[in-house]
Amino acid sequence: MRAVKKSTLTVLLIIALSGTYYPQSHWEKTNGPQGGLMGSVVKGPEDNIISGTGEGRIFYSEDSGKSWDKADTVFSGGVNDFVYCEDGSILAAIFGDKGVHGSNDGGKTWPINHLKTKEISTIEKDPLGNIYAGTQSILW
Repeated sequence: MRAVKKSTLTVLLIIALSGTYYPQSHWEKTNGPQGGLMGSVVKGPEDNIISGTGEGRIFYSEDSGKSWDKADTVFSGGVNDFVYCEDGSILAAIFGDKGVHGSNDGGKTWPINHLKTKEISTIEKDPLGNIYAGTQSILW
């Protein structure tokens, strides 16, 4: 519950600080995805959208959200973040099933796993194509 409040606050602060917001009339409801609390949604190239849940499910749309399909893979941890790469692959930050998991088929399957020993909280790509992964470490 606390993480949701923090995320909401962060999004609201980003909107407030950017000076730009989208009025309610700009938003459009899609046909899903149905199947859990969405933790991340990212727009990719063309009409592709990918979404991950806290329950380890990944959903993908190839038509701007008009229809959604479930990925074959179900992770034991939450799907926190995505990055689309120039080569068409997608990387996902996974918490629980450790690592940065990758897909080469638009999100249908996720056979690639990098950083297998780390729980990944976030992932980002800079303009030069470098990938950064945020890990969680607990200090006692």
